Amino acid sequence: MPPPDYEKIGKELHALMMQGDVTAPARIAEFFLPLIISRLKSKKIDQEMVDTAVADALLGYFKNPAQYHPGKLPLGKFLLMSARGDLKNMLSRRTKEVERFGFTESVELGSSSSEQSDEKTNDKLPAMLNVLDKETDKQIVSLMAEGVRETAAYATVLGISNLPSQEQAKIVKRNKDRVIKLLQRKRKKIEKGDG
Repeated sequence: MPPPDYEKIGKELHALMMQGDVTAPARIAEFFLPLIISRLKSKKIDQEMVDTAVADALLGYFKNPAQYHPGKLPLGKFLLMSARGDLKNMLSRRTKEVERFGFTESVELGSSSSEQSDEKTNDKLPAMLNVLDKETDKQIVSLMAEGVRETAAYATVLGISNLPSQEQAKIVKRNKDRVIKLLQRKRKKIEKGDG
């Protein structure tokens, strides 16, 4: 059986979208969602972020299918570019949040942390840990300061290793974001080095 003609299928599905076919969004998502997710999947990026970026790209297209011009590029590539742009924006926002505290966790695609950032984190780490009440929060901050990206390490700290990997990723992301927000609220104490 020959592989599907993605360009032809994309044109047909886009035509259905433009005609207002109510089944078109579901058919487009069913066909393109797994392909785009597999293209963007990375060990360096939380799976939930990838899923969100792809869903946002599809929803953006569903809201305004006229933004896509079939003569310029295939629908699959258009959706992939849109999802990649959304993901880069998400990663950029996350990097800025994380860098406020000098963490070495690098969430940009293909980027690495500098020694200066490592020193900044090591200087502030005791103050960051002092403002936190929960031991799990302290362990999460320590892992982030060490530049640990693997969900499994955070899942162990949170005691959720028994859950499916996608559920672990969601819970880990939620807790990392929560701890970052908590540190943002307590930033003045951290800057002074108080506990």
